[in-house]
Amino acid sequence: MHKPTLLLISLALLAVTASAQDASRTNKTQEAAAAQGLALLRALAGDKASDLGFKSSNDAARATLGTPLPVYNVDLADLKNFPPGGDASALLKPSPAAFYPVLLDGAVSSGVRVENTGAGWEAARVGNAGLATAVDRARRALPKPDDSATVLVQVLALNLLFVGQKDANGWQLAPVIDDPSVELRVGKAEPAAAVFVRLAPIAARQNGDPT
Repeated sequence: MHKPTLLLISLALLAVTASAQDASRTNKTQEAAAAQGLALLRALAGDKASDLGFKSSNDAARATLGTPLPVYNVDLADLKNFPPGGDASALLKPSPAAFYPVLLDGAVSSGVRVENTGAGWEAARVGNAGLATAVDRARRALPKPDDSATVLVQVLALNLLFVGQKDANGWQLAPVIDDPSVELRVGKAEPAAAVFVRLAPIAARQNGDPT
């Protein structure tokens, strides 16, 4: 895979504009944690509005939470053994995390990621406007872009991120960032099984660390 693509994907998955953990408290529900993250986002926008995806703190004050995207993981060990004609759904494993787009006047401007630590839900990351807008752009390629069943799919070992939906024909994935080396193009959705078949030989060459 190309290094610029890897850098962008790594930033999308790992970098945070602002960490919520140092000001967080454990919540009983995912929704409460997301509301906490939005409140922190608004508070931080006083002097970091542009970094968080807004023109001003007034814009941040008007922002609302969109429909969450549950986060699924694809493990390297499963991917490298994926055969042609395999069941893609068997590789998609739910994680204790969700990503909330943050909306301003109906458009995605920023994001809040929440995670269940085992003791409860926390707002783990807020901001990362670049990731939020890239996810929104990618989901436009899915058969039903506004479907509430849309999810995020992470292949962390390969630094890859997709949006996905399941329909009568199985899982469909659309990449968040282009990667020509594995024939992934923003704006193009395809069956997850086809994606996994192409990624399997790459996964087989990895030792578990991001490439």
